[in-house]
Amino acid sequence: MLRPRIVGKAVTPKSWPFEEAKRVADRLAATGKTKALFETGYGPSGLPHIGTFMEVARTSWVRHAFGVLTGLDSDLLAFSDDMDGLRKVPGNVPQQDMLAKFIGMPLTSVPEIKPDANADKPDKPSGGGEVVRLDRFRKK
Repeated sequence: MLRPRIVGKAVTPKSWPFEEAKRVADRLAATGKTKALFETGYGPSGLPHIGTFMEVARTSWVRHAFGVLTGLDSDLLAFSDDMDGLRKVPGNVPQQDMLAKFIGMPLTSVPEIKPDANADKPDKPSGGGEVVRLDRFRKK
């Protein structure tokens, strides 16, 4: 299932995305299937941070390596646990008092905050901007 001409060049550095991709390819070959499903997600209960990015990036890197090694198609299932409760009010957002009322509530119930001139007028809950951004990423 691995493409021999590419494998020698790609695996030589032993970068972990390629090692993980090889494991996925081996497991896939054992099933007889020809398409892999990669899954990733996170609970956006606050502002995005490096951990939020890494949850999606690691899976994307392994998926890319899988395609390079095998030439096979794959699907990406990315999800956002928008029912995860707001854990605390981030210190760098406006309207701290208003947001404090939403601690413990699902992200879909927390109004969007605009850090601009209209910051005193939060948007209605819209399912969370994180969900919208994740969907944009998925479509790329």
